Amino acid sequence: MKRLFLIPACIAGLFIFQGCEDDDNNLHSGNEAVENAFTAKYADATHVDWGKKGDYWVVDFNKDAKNMEAWFGQNGEWYLTETDLSFDMLPEAVRTAFSAGEYQSWHIDDIDMVERKDMETIYVLEVENGEQEYDLYYSPDGTLIKAVADTDDNDDNEKYLPPSLPDKVNTYISTNYPQAKILEAEMEEGMYEVDIFDGTAYRELLFTSEGDWSSTETQVRKDAVPQNVMDALLASEYASYTIDEIDFYETPQRNYYYFELESPSQDVDLIITLEGAIEVVKVDRD
Repeated sequence: MKRLFLIPACIAGLFIFQGCEDDDNNLHSGNEAVENAFTAKYADATHVDWGKKGDYWVVDFNKDAKNMEAWFGQNGEWYLTETDLSFDMLPEAVRTAFSAGEYQSWHIDDIDMVERKDMETIYVLEVENGEQEYDLYYSPDGTLIKAVADTDDNDDNEKYLPPSLPDKVNTYISTNYPQAKILEAEMEEGMYEVDIFDGTAYRELLFTSEGDWSSTETQVRKDAVPQNVMDALLASEYASYTIDEIDFYETPQRNYYYFELESPSQDVDLIITLEGAIEVVKVDRD
């Protein structure tokens, strides 16, 4: 973990009667609301170092033999805590998923647990293989949420801060998925992309810049696909293809299943409507 602000606890040779604070809690933010919020959340923190990052108070500290960094707003509202972990500190599901995944042979450079306000905890593994570097984002149950190429060496935890989403987005999610936890959210190409886990499935929701819902993509298992949709596939020329992934799309216009298929000679993406009609979206020949 990078220390954002480091200030000596005491400066020797200054006023002889100016004492030093306790070495385990030697700095203060000067903001009473923030310090009270921090103390309430991490009462037994040690080696506390306060600093400022934009509109946030950032505090580096130790707790339970772990290096941690927490972010608070001006009024003491907690937003983010990042904790350095070793591999054996990860949840078993995450360790198992990494060890069985495509990056298992890559060197792990750093591991962080990221806890955020109103969002699901995530585990970020920084891995490297030669000149390649990736950040792997895992949910607590071991699902690899995304793998992002790390090209800018940005270790600033500001990138993990909970996003400020339009009220319409938050209202839509809380109304339609009241048990959902937000995993990731970002603005991309003029759209809000919000990944959620609602206790039963992982979903990717898209919203316009004004916060209007545009689509929901849900990964589904083969046995969860309606029989008439599977019958349509099995009656088509793609019946012998291997199913690589199935997603269910919901949009204001229509709902449909999106199949990614592969064969020894080509890969094919299909849309199959709820009525069983097939549309070929993409064909990649080997």
